[in-house]
Amino acid sequence: MRLSIVGWVSVAAVGVLVVAGAIAGPRAVVVVAAIAGGAVLVWRLSRCSHSGPLGLQPPVTNPDGTRTPAMWFCDRCGKSWPAGFEHEAHVVARFVGYDESKAASAAKRAEELSRQQRALALKRAGYGAGRRARAARTPADVVPMANVRQFMNK
Repeated sequence: MRLSIVGWVSVAAVGVLVVAGAIAGPRAVVVVAAIAGGAVLVWRLSRCSHSGPLGLQPPVTNPDGTRTPAMWFCDRCGKSWPAGFEHEAHVVARFVGYDESKAASAAKRAEELSRQQRALALKRAGYGAGRRARAARTPADVVPMANVRQFMNK
C-alpha cells in the first residue's frame, strides 16, 4: 500500500506529537497538534480538490482568427487546461491562382452537371425526362384491294 501526501503529512504530525509529548509535556503536545492541524488545513484549502475534469469548453475561433482548442475547466479553482484530443488541422492547398486553360473544360463540366440535375428534377417531378420519345411511324405499304379481288375471282 502506498501513502499519499496527506498520509505522509499525517504520519509526520503524529511523530512530532509523540516527540513533543516525550520532551516538553502535555501542553506542548496540544500546541504542536494545533499548529500541525492548522498547517494541514491551510494546505488542504489552498489546493484544488477536483478529482478529474469537471467541464469541457468547446473549441472556439478568437476574434483575431486564432483557434483555441477544447479545454477542460475546473469551476472550483478556475484553472483550465487543454483537453488533448484535438489535433491541429493543416490546410491543403489544392488550387492556387487562375488557369485559363482549365476554364473551358470547367464550363463544360458545369453545363453537363446542370443538364443532369435538370433531367433528374424533371424525372423526379414525373414529367418523364427519363422516357424515350416514340419513334415516328413509317407509313405502311398500301396494297390496292383490286389486285387481290382479281386473284380471288380467278
